[in-house]
Amino acid sequence: MKIRTMMAILTGLCLCAGLAAFHQFSYAAKPNKATLTGVKGKVAVKAKGTSEWKAATNNMEVNAGDTVKTSADSSVIIKFSDGSMVKQGAMATMTIGSLSGSAANAQTKLDVDSGKTWARVRKLGNEASFNIETPTAVAGVRGTFFSSEAEESVSTFDVFDGQVVVSSAADPSQSVAVNAHERTTVASNKAPAAPTRIPAEEENKGRSGFSEEEYTSATFEIQVSVSPQVVKPGENATLSVQVFKNGEPYAREVDLKLTLGGSAIFNDSGSNTISVTTGSTGGATLQISNSVEESVSVDASMTIKVKK
Repeated sequence: MKIRTMMAILTGLCLCAGLAAFHQFSYAAKPNKATLTGVKGKVAVKAKGTSEWKAATNNMEVNAGDTVKTSADSSVIIKFSDGSMVKQGAMATMTIGSLSGSAANAQTKLDVDSGKTWARVRKLGNEASFNIETPTAVAGVRGTFFSSEAEESVSTFDVFDGQVVVSSAADPSQSVAVNAHERTTVASNKAPAAPTRIPAEEENKGRSGFSEEEYTSATFEIQVSVSPQVVKPGENATLSVQVFKNGEPYAREVDLKLTLGGSAIFNDSGSNTISVTTGSTGGATLQISNSVEESVSVDASMTIKVKK
């Protein structure tokens, strides 16, 4: 198996509060929530019970009943507390049907009104569920990588890894199990078609819609704090950085490149950039200084190795 090395560029958030309390709850106790990342192009969110569309931003939390809409040449990734992710392609509309439970037993339902989505769902526990509904079908997932495309009167499901059980929206008793490399379609008021093999070229194109590199990059997050946030001449400030994977501290050494905005410099390098290896907990602490009084922004990049 080949290992592909890629660079993930993330903008660190300059927070006055320490990082230790940021993820103070254990994985099992974290509530099931959905957060936007990888926003590209024009993406809008309409909160439940409102008519106003607001521009989507990275790290924006969306709740049950909220609707996410993408325009042409646009896309967004929705991350869930258990590490599952859904990428919404261009010209697609999806409503967060329900979010309940905790990360360990999350129950998630997404209503795809139109357009194409790709779902990478982590293996679920016995009490967890992850369903994607289209106007004509329902897909039940327990750990897989697949795409769904909702058109006016037919939905198409391509399964790349794992298995998806697809049923008719009109009659849920009519269902088929779709295995890896297979496709089914569901027309309005019809039973799902018998699964067929996805043509190799179409499967490769489908997989690339939410690539391993894109998924891995979205899995990681870098949190940065600067204290005090406003750095004054002649005084030092402490920059703390922590790498997270699926919302949990990444307990490994990580090679990072950090770049400061404005006039600030790292004391160790004497410049605004530095390469640093975190400790075994995925965190590092550095001293910075400045010749002028200003708030400091931080860009961070890390190298990720992806199995291919």
